[in-house]
Parts: sequence; C-alpha cells; structure tokens
Amino acid sequence: AQVKNAENVTAIFYQIWTKKAAILKVLGIGLGIRLGSFSVSAQVRKQSVVVPHRGRWWVYGVDVGQEHSVAVAAAYPDCNIQFEKVAVPN
Repeated sequence: AQVKNAENVTAIFYQIWTKKAAILKVLGIGLGIRLGSFSVSAQVRKQSVVVPHRGRWWVYGVDVGQEHSVAVAAAYPDCNIQFEKVAVPN
C-alpha cells in the first residue's frame, strides 16, 4: 500500500528495500527468509521490526539525500550510530 499510493514510487521502493536488506544483513542470512515475512515502513526513520523466528530488531533509515537510500539495522533501540561524509575520488 505504501508504494501504490506514493508520489515517488521508485524512492519508496528503495527505502523499503534498503531497510529490509539491512535486517537480512544483520541476521547474516541473505535472502534466507521471505521478504514478505516482515514489514518495514518507508516513512518511519527508526522502527522496531519483528522477524519470525529471529526476534526483534531495530532499523534506522539514514537521510543521505533524495537520490540514495541507506539503512542500518541493530539489536538495540538506542544505538549511537554516527556517519561521516567521505569524498570519493572520480
């Protein structure tokens, strides 16, 4: 429903995808479970996610501009996650 009603369908898709990918990576299982077995919200920056048989995790959406989507998953709700902008040479 989030994607169908969104103005920018592609951006919403990537926000959802990166949050789900962050959860799968923190679990270390790749695509070992169905992506439809747990839900994330594109609009919520910090959210609790329950993954069946894997427990509760926290996923943080990171604002890096409109052209990119970044998310980080952690086991605790109050992690101190810090990011630095790094210049990438051409």
